[in-house]
Amino acid sequence: MPKKILITGASGFVGGRLLKSLTLTYPEALVLGTGRRNERQAEFSALGCQFQPGDLVNFADCERLVAGADVIIHCAGLSSPWGTYPEFYAANVQSTLNLLKAAQAQGTQRFILISTPSVYFNYQDRFNLKESDPLPNPMVNHYAVTKYQAEQETLLNRPDFETIALRPRAIIGAEDAVIFPRVLRAYEEGRLKIVGDGKNIVDMTCASNLIAAVEACLKAEHSAFGEVYNITNGEPQPLWETIGHFLQALDLPPITKKSPQGLPW
Repeated sequence: MPKKILITGASGFVGGRLLKSLTLTYPEALVLGTGRRNERQAEFSALGCQFQPGDLVNFADCERLVAGADVIIHCAGLSSPWGTYPEFYAANVQSTLNLLKAAQAQGTQRFILISTPSVYFNYQDRFNLKESDPLPNPMVNHYAVTKYQAEQETLLNRPDFETIALRPRAIIGAEDAVIFPRVLRAYEEGRLKIVGDGKNIVDMTCASNLIAAVEACLKAEHSAFGEVYNITNGEPQPLWETIGHFLQALDLPPITKKSPQGLPW
């Protein structure tokens, strides 16, 4: 049983969900969330969750937050279609390096990195991807490049320090602040259109499934570490049918506009 679990990126969707869930799952442990933004402090406090703001690019903050932690779940990072390489490097690589250094110095046992399947993107349809499948060179953007760099730093072989990386695909669920809110915004602005023949297939990941994967990492045998794992629901679905169900649940009319090419939002 861990005595202290540190969850970075707790100001966001995945980190916040993990903080709430693991606080309940491990009532005898200190489950501490951290993030640069502090606006969720009251929400977390009302649920009995512990939260401390911090900047992971600042090594002193990392030392303070990591102190006494048996496990670190690193969800923080910059995910954006825009930005410079130095910005992505600082948020995705330097923060990881700082945490790894602080963790090893203070005797942390396990480090779980939440990475991304964007490292696979090559402008083509790809199905049933395996962790051993080749990665494109160059990768699509600074985000993919720096998350892959963070993986490589995390998975370096270190004695008595177990590390693992997860690549969850298109995370959805309660508190989603990215995928379906973006779809709804495009719908309300009249920009959401069915692209092509509307038979696009996508595999998503419920936040609850990602949480289950993280919990499996907390209990996993030593042999499971030093690896990267793809995470999805394992149930590819027609994208526009899924969006249709989403709109129907909100009592909104279905999408009728179509576009032969381009992006819907």
